[in-house]
Amino acid sequence: MRKATTVNFRQYTIKAMPVRDAWEARAFLSKAKQGSGIVAQASAPDEKQVLDEIRQKLDARDSDAKAARRFEESMNFHVPSKAEYAIALGIADLHKAQRDMLRAHARADEQLMTASELARSGGYSDFSTANLHYGKAGRLLADAMSIRVPQSGSREKDFPTGVIALWIPEKNTPGLEGRWKMHPELRSAIVELPL
Repeated sequence: MRKATTVNFRQYTIKAMPVRDAWEARAFLSKAKQGSGIVAQASAPDEKQVLDEIRQKLDARDSDAKAARRFEESMNFHVPSKAEYAIALGIADLHKAQRDMLRAHARADEQLMTASELARSGGYSDFSTANLHYGKAGRLLADAMSIRVPQSGSREKDFPTGVIALWIPEKNTPGLEGRWKMHPELRSAIVELPL
Protein backbone atom coordinates (compact mmCIF):
# COMPACT_ATOMS: atom_id res chain seq x y z
CA MET A 1 0.00 0.00 0.00
CA ARG A 2 1.26 3.48 -0.92
CA LYS A 3 1.82 5.84 2.01
CA ALA A 4 1.84 9.60 2.38
CA THR A 5 5.25 11.28 2.34
CA THR A 6 6.51 14.40 4.10
CA VAL A 7 9.60 16.12 2.71
CA ASN A 8 11.44 19.29 3.78
CA PHE A 9 12.54 21.52 0.91
CA ARG A 10 14.28 24.77 1.89
CA GLN A 11 11.73 26.77 3.94
CA TYR A 12 8.85 24.51 2.90
CA THR A 13 7.26 21.30 4.10
CA ILE A 14 5.84 19.19 1.29
CA LYS A 15 3.16 16.60 1.95
CA ALA A 16 2.54 14.11 -0.86
CA MET A 17 -0.16 11.47 -0.82
CA PRO A 18 -1.68 8.91 -3.15
CA VAL A 19 -5.15 9.84 -4.38
CA ARG A 20 -6.93 7.27 -6.53
CA ASP A 21 -4.58 6.54 -9.47
CA ALA A 22 -2.29 9.54 -8.97
CA TRP A 23 -0.32 11.49 -6.39
CA GLU A 24 -1.07 14.95 -5.01
CA ALA A 25 1.33 17.21 -3.17
CA ARG A 26 0.88 20.38 -1.17
CA ALA A 27 3.56 22.70 0.14
CA PHE A 28 3.41 24.84 3.28
CA LEU A 29 5.87 27.24 4.88
CA SER A 30 7.65 25.12 7.50
CA LYS A 31 7.69 27.79 10.19
CA ALA A 32 4.11 28.96 9.60
CA LYS A 33 1.43 28.56 12.21
CA GLN A 34 -0.81 25.57 11.64
CA GLY A 35 -3.61 26.32 9.21
CA SER A 36 -1.76 29.20 7.54
CA GLY A 37 -2.37 27.84 4.07
CA ILE A 38 -1.00 26.03 1.09
CA VAL A 39 1.64 27.87 -0.94
CA ALA A 40 1.79 25.40 -3.87
CA GLN A 41 0.02 22.28 -5.13
CA ALA A 42 0.78 19.66 -7.75
CA SER A 43 -0.52 16.35 -9.05
CA ALA A 44 1.21 13.70 -11.14
CA PRO A 45 1.02 9.99 -11.90
CA ASP A 46 3.63 8.96 -9.31
CA GLU A 47 5.38 10.13 -6.17
CA LYS A 48 8.68 11.09 -7.80
CA GLN A 49 6.97 13.16 -10.48
CA VAL A 50 4.69 14.97 -8.04
CA LEU A 51 7.65 15.87 -5.81
CA ASP A 52 9.65 17.10 -8.82
CA GLU A 53 6.70 19.17 -10.03
CA ILE A 54 6.01 20.82 -6.69
CA ARG A 55 9.73 21.61 -6.22
CA GLN A 56 9.68 23.34 -9.63
CA LYS A 57 6.65 25.38 -8.55
CA LEU A 58 8.40 26.36 -5.32
CA ASP A 59 11.54 27.32 -7.26
CA ALA A 60 9.39 29.55 -9.49
CA ARG A 61 7.67 31.06 -6.43
CA ASP A 62 11.02 31.89 -4.83
CA SER A 63 12.40 33.26 -8.10
CA ASP A 64 9.37 35.56 -8.48
CA ALA A 65 9.79 36.77 -4.88
CA LYS A 66 13.47 37.57 -5.47
CA ALA A 67 12.65 39.43 -8.68
CA ALA A 68 10.16 41.63 -6.80
CA ARG A 69 12.74 42.80 -4.26
CA ARG A 70 14.06 46.36 -4.31
CA PHE A 71 17.83 46.74 -4.15
CA GLU A 72 19.02 49.13 -1.43
CA GLU A 73 22.46 50.04 -2.70
CA SER A 74 23.64 51.74 0.51
CA MET A 75 23.26 48.42 2.36
CA ASN A 76 23.94 46.09 -0.57
CA PHE A 77 20.65 44.44 0.36
CA HIS A 78 17.66 43.20 -1.60
CA VAL A 79 14.71 44.47 0.44
CA PRO A 80 11.91 41.88 0.59
CA SER A 81 8.54 42.69 -0.95
CA LYS A 82 5.48 43.70 1.04
CA ALA A 83 4.06 40.20 0.48
CA GLU A 84 7.21 38.56 1.88
CA TYR A 85 7.13 40.82 4.94
CA ALA A 86 3.43 40.08 5.48
CA ILE A 87 4.12 36.34 5.54
CA ALA A 88 7.16 36.81 7.81
CA LEU A 89 5.18 38.92 10.28
CA GLY A 90 2.73 36.04 10.60
CA ILE A 91 5.48 33.48 11.12
CA ALA A 92 8.15 35.25 13.19
CA ASP A 93 7.89 34.75 16.94
CA LEU A 94 8.16 38.44 17.82
CA HIS A 95 7.58 39.44 21.44
CA LYS A 96 5.30 42.31 22.50
CA ALA A 97 8.01 44.97 22.78
CA GLN A 98 9.32 44.14 19.30
CA ARG A 99 5.79 44.38 17.87
CA ASP A 100 5.23 47.67 19.72
CA MET A 101 8.44 49.11 18.25
CA LEU A 102 7.49 47.96 14.74
CA ARG A 103 4.00 49.49 15.02
CA ALA A 104 5.35 52.79 16.36
CA HIS A 105 8.00 52.92 13.64
CA ALA A 106 5.41 52.27 10.91
CA ARG A 107 3.25 55.15 12.26
CA ALA A 108 6.12 57.63 12.74
CA ASP A 109 6.45 60.69 10.51
CA GLU A 110 8.19 59.52 7.35
CA GLN A 111 8.84 56.25 9.25
CA LEU A 112 11.86 57.88 10.91
CA MET A 113 12.73 57.20 14.56
CA THR A 114 15.82 57.54 16.72
CA ALA A 115 16.96 54.58 18.79
CA SER A 116 15.79 56.42 21.93
CA GLU A 117 12.30 56.87 20.45
CA LEU A 118 12.22 53.19 19.52
CA ALA A 119 13.30 52.30 23.07
CA ARG A 120 10.42 54.29 24.58
CA SER A 121 7.90 52.73 22.18
CA GLY A 122 9.04 49.26 23.29
CA GLY A 123 9.01 50.13 26.99
CA TYR A 124 12.82 50.18 27.35
CA SER A 125 14.70 52.79 29.37
CA ASP A 126 17.78 52.91 27.14
CA PHE A 127 18.44 52.65 23.44
CA SER A 128 21.09 49.91 23.66
CA THR A 129 18.49 47.39 24.88
CA ALA A 130 16.08 48.54 22.19
CA ASN A 131 18.80 48.18 19.53
CA LEU A 132 19.48 44.63 20.70
CA HIS A 133 15.82 43.61 20.53
CA TYR A 134 15.13 45.45 17.26
CA GLY A 135 18.09 43.60 15.75
CA LYS A 136 16.68 40.32 17.07
CA ALA A 137 13.35 41.21 15.44
CA GLY A 138 15.20 41.78 12.15
CA ARG A 139 16.85 38.38 12.44
CA LEU A 140 13.52 36.67 13.22
CA LEU A 141 11.96 38.28 10.13
CA ALA A 142 14.96 37.28 8.00
CA ASP A 143 14.75 33.70 9.27
CA ALA A 144 11.02 33.59 8.50
CA MET A 145 11.76 34.70 4.92
CA SER A 146 14.86 32.49 4.60
CA ILE A 147 17.00 35.47 3.57
CA ARG A 148 20.41 36.54 4.77
CA VAL A 149 20.70 39.75 6.75
CA PRO A 150 22.70 42.64 5.29
CA GLN A 151 26.32 43.14 6.28
CA SER A 152 27.43 46.21 8.17
CA GLY A 153 29.61 48.57 6.19
CA SER A 154 31.32 49.96 9.30
CA ARG A 155 32.11 46.71 11.05
CA GLU A 156 32.63 43.14 9.96
CA LYS A 157 29.37 41.81 11.31
CA ASP A 158 25.94 41.20 9.98
CA PHE A 159 23.37 43.94 10.44
CA PRO A 160 19.97 42.37 11.27
CA THR A 161 18.25 45.69 11.93
CA GLY A 162 18.86 46.39 8.23
CA VAL A 163 16.07 43.91 7.47
CA ILE A 164 13.72 46.41 9.15
CA ALA A 165 15.20 49.81 8.38
CA LEU A 166 17.93 51.91 6.86
CA TRP A 167 20.29 53.74 9.24
CA ILE A 168 20.56 57.48 8.55
CA PRO A 169 23.39 59.06 10.56
CA GLU A 170 22.98 62.64 11.78
CA LYS A 171 25.75 64.42 9.86
CA ASN A 172 24.87 68.08 10.31
CA THR A 173 24.44 68.18 14.07
CA PRO A 174 27.20 66.43 16.04
CA GLY A 175 25.99 64.79 19.22
CA LEU A 176 22.50 64.10 17.89
CA GLU A 177 21.33 60.57 17.29
CA GLY A 178 20.93 59.22 13.82
CA ARG A 179 17.59 57.81 12.79
CA TRP A 180 16.18 54.57 11.46
CA LYS A 181 13.99 54.79 8.35
CA MET A 182 11.68 51.79 8.05
CA HIS A 183 11.62 50.06 4.67
CA PRO A 184 8.36 51.11 2.93
CA GLU A 185 7.61 47.49 2.04
CA LEU A 186 7.63 46.51 5.72
CA ARG A 187 5.61 49.58 6.68
CA SER A 188 2.92 48.67 4.13
CA ALA A 189 2.73 45.13 5.47
CA ILE A 190 2.44 46.35 9.08
CA VAL A 191 -0.24 48.93 8.24
CA GLU A 192 -2.38 46.34 6.44
CA LEU A 193 -2.02 43.54 9.00
CA PRO A 194 -2.99 43.31 12.62
CA LEU A 195 0.38 43.02 14.31
